[in-house]
Amino acid sequence: MNNNELKFPEYFPPNCPPKDAVQCEIEVYRLCENPVCAEDFLSHYQKNPQLYKSIDIAYGLSVCTVPDDCLKLKKYPALKNKKIARGITYIYTGVIKQTNGSTKSHYTWWLFESVEPHTYFRLVEA
Repeated sequence: MNNNELKFPEYFPPNCPPKDAVQCEIEVYRLCENPVCAEDFLSHYQKNPQLYKSIDIAYGLSVCTVPDDCLKLKKYPALKNKKIARGITYIYTGVIKQTNGSTKSHYTWWLFESVEPHTYFRLVEA
């Protein structure tokens, strides 16, 4: 993917993602199915546009920088059977920003159009 292709999906609202979100490469963790699949990386907005259309962070994905923080998220019924997967927020995948969440290591990651993160995330929890 070259820099001319680094754009956000057209359905993102104006000023989303926030201007202080940055392109950077960090190791992140996310709760996923076994095996990891594309559906694991759908944003809240993609799952329910009407409910989330006015919430900018809902256009991004929740990730944690500490794997143990993913374990804490398994207290939620919808996440209890998910497994921890590890990946990298490569600079060509989008922008990321630390955001308020259930854990201190919570970040929101807004993906560029056509990025397929499920292809480079691997389970670390059996």
